Amino acid sequence: MSACDAALAAIDHARTHGVKVSFDTNLRLKLWPLARARAVMTEAIRASDICLPSWDDVTVFTGHEDKDAIVDALLALGPRIVALKLGKEGAYIATPDERRVVPGRVVKAVDATGAGDCFGGAVDAGLRRGRPDSAQGHRGARAGRIVGPVQSTETKHAA
Repeated sequence: MSACDAALAAIDHARTHGVKVSFDTNLRLKLWPLARARAVMTEAIRASDICLPSWDDVTVFTGHEDKDAIVDALLALGPRIVALKLGKEGAYIATPDERRVVPGRVVKAVDATGAGDCFGGAVDAGLRRGRPDSAQGHRGARAGRIVGPVQSTETKHAA
């Protein structure tokens, strides 16, 4: 079984057991061709409740450069919420009934590693606690700003 098959099977298993599924596109064209990535990601998005794409990934994935066209295309696949990560510009949170821009806040980022993942985790956590969809972009953006500026450190051990 391939990693893609295992991930899709895990999504199906979760859905069968009533678990909500979120999917972060995380497109890596060095790992697979765009056509294959689109096919697998489309299947995963169709089975997801929440889609968490980043701007760079989703413009390549959809071929669109307009926020509304992007979220329209993703919502049409089936998730009930799309939280489009826009980096320092914030996020665009969309449901079939509402769209909201969550402005970013400029921070002095030392290392942005994990900021998008922290955003997604905060959005997921809030939704699982029953908070309104539109409020989760603010929660995620705050969390992403906290983790983004943290400087990673390396410990050197004496030989």
